[in-house]
Amino acid sequence: MLKYSILLSSFLIASNANAYEVVKPEFDDRKWVLGFTLDAEAAKNGKIGAEQYVLETETMQNWSELVTVNSMPGLNILQPYNFEQSSKKEIGKICKKIEWFSTPEVTGQKDRTWSYNMSECGNLPSQSEIVRAFSTDAGFYVLHYSTRNLPISPENKEKWTQVLQKTTVEKIY
Repeated sequence: MLKYSILLSSFLIASNANAYEVVKPEFDDRKWVLGFTLDAEAAKNGKIGAEQYVLETETMQNWSELVTVNSMPGLNILQPYNFEQSSKKEIGKICKKIEWFSTPEVTGQKDRTWSYNMSECGNLPSQSEIVRAFSTDAGFYVLHYSTRNLPISPENKEKWTQVLQKTTVEKIY
């Protein structure tokens, strides 16, 4: 029995070494289509991946709402709070006006959601964003819901916070 357990454990460890994760984004009840992707096979090769979804009637050049999924395989050491603070600093370098809505840091937190409004950002459009950043055993993921309707309504903010929270990651072997 011990020999079998060791063999099974070795197989599971080897299998996990070849495993990768795929984000299964959630949306509201409207039709969303993939507007942009970095190499769809990127996650399998341990590369950073990105996908952006727009409403069926819109394009990447002319969107009113946008959902972005960033995948960073192997970067599970990133902390969501630190990522948020870094994002805030970088956006502050580009935009003259930012309203940031966040909660205090919780030590060891592996899943975090915040939002912000940004305007006067040079060539970038003014927009509101809700962001969820989380880590798993195999990677770090960032989900964004963006809208050009400033500010985002409390109802829409609540709806999209819940939608982003429903997004899952599936391990593929």
